[in-house]
Order: sequence, then C-alpha cells, then structure tokens
Amino acid sequence: PFASIASGSVVEEGTKVTLGSETAGAEIYYTTDGSAPTRSSIRYTQPITVNKNMTLKVIAVKDGYLDSNVATFTYTLAQKKIYTITFDENGTGGTGTMAAQVVEQGSNGVLNANQYTRDSYTFNGWNTRADGSGTAYTDRAGISALISGTETAITLYAQWEQIPKVSVPTASLATGSVVEEGTKVTLSCTEAGAEIYYTLDGSVPTKDSRMYSTPITINGDITLKAVAYKEGYQESEVATFTYRLKEKTVYTITFEGNG
Repeated sequence: PFASIASGSVVEEGTKVTLGSETAGAEIYYTTDGSAPTRSSIRYTQPITVNKNMTLKVIAVKDGYLDSNVATFTYTLAQKKIYTITFDENGTGGTGTMAAQVVEQGSNGVLNANQYTRDSYTFNGWNTRADGSGTAYTDRAGISALISGTETAITLYAQWEQIPKVSVPTASLATGSVVEEGTKVTLSCTEAGAEIYYTLDGSVPTKDSRMYSTPITINGDITLKAVAYKEGYQESEVATFTYRLKEKTVYTITFEGNG
C-alpha cells in the first residue's frame, strides 16, 4: 500500500492522509497504534485524519492473492505556534489597561473585551494599523483569522471616533448691548432638538440650571450664560452675553406761580 503523504512528514493537526494500492480491488486494513494490521483491523474507507503523532501501519488484501507486506508511515504533528496579541490604546488622555492575550494556534476563542476609554471619544473596534488602514476587528471578535499567519507577535490598535460637540448657543441680541427694560432676548442652537440651559447671575450653567423655553426678559443688568445639550453629542461650550439697561432720562418739572 502507499500513502498520499510521505512517511516521516511533519504535518499540521487535522491533516488527512489517503491510502491506496496498485492492485485493483484490493482492500486495505490499518492500525494507528503501531501494532501489526490484519484482516480484523480497521478497514480503510476514507482518508485518515492525523490529530496526534501517529504510526500508521497498513496491509492490502485480495482474494486469490497473498497479503501484502506491512507498510509503515509515521507522522509527527507540527509544533503549534504561540501568538501574543498586544492591545494598544492608540491615543492620549485615555484610561484603562489591557494585558497581552496569549493564544495557541488553532484556537477558536475571541479577543479580550476592550478596557480602554477616552473622554469625548467612542471606541470603534481594533485595527492592525494605528491609522486604521490595516485589518479591522470588532470588540471580542473571533481570533481564528488573526492567528492564521506566520507573524506571532501581533499588535491591535484601538480605533476612536470623536463624539461631536453641540454648537455654542446664540442670542438674538449681541453681547454688550444696552437695551430698554423689558427687552426680550431669544436663545437658539444649530442642532435641532438640542436643549439649552442658562443662568443670569454669571454662574456656569449645567443641566441643573433653568432650561430655556421662552424668550428671556431683561429687567436689569445681567450676565447671561448658556450651554446646549443633545443626546449623542458632547455638551457645547458656554456662551456668555452681557446686557445693560439704558439709563432712564430724569425730568425736572418746575412749577411757577405766574403772578
């Protein structure tokens, strides 16, 4: 009998070896434990999978013929590669740490979950290049494709998408204006659906401040500060508007006796 892979070969786990005989109609029997095969051994019907170091012994038999000599084929599994996957934050100002992930060739596991965070950024997966031009992998992606190459030291770079910032609120009256008492000022923001919060005492506004809903009446000198919020956006910068009331004209009325 003959085998499709030469005896003494070093093969990957899962390699399949095919047996055959030059005698048409011959049946093949084999063992994988090094013992001598007989007609009571395993009958060959399909390729044999090599999942360990193996000594394959084979005979071919056919009625009316003497049994063949025993053919011996030895196969050694290739040593599995060990891959080290390093996770790079790929930016500054972030928090979190991640240890390298060490995996064996053929593993069907997944990448360790991302532990990095950056203010004002959303994590957008991994890439084999820092600039995102390499191969992309999602968080906890399967690693079988990643560890199929010859390079065993792999670095994955976190990819970040900056969260957009809401536009700074604007006012219908220019800051520094001198206005009549009772004048109304309107606030607005470019992004539809944004909420505006404001203060009139010069303090920094937050979501705990008054929410803008109607024009603000100016009844005295004020420092109006406003900030805008919208879901999925960073809060806007604080806008500051100062307004002063016009000085009222003082009239003096003189009464004369006229006589």
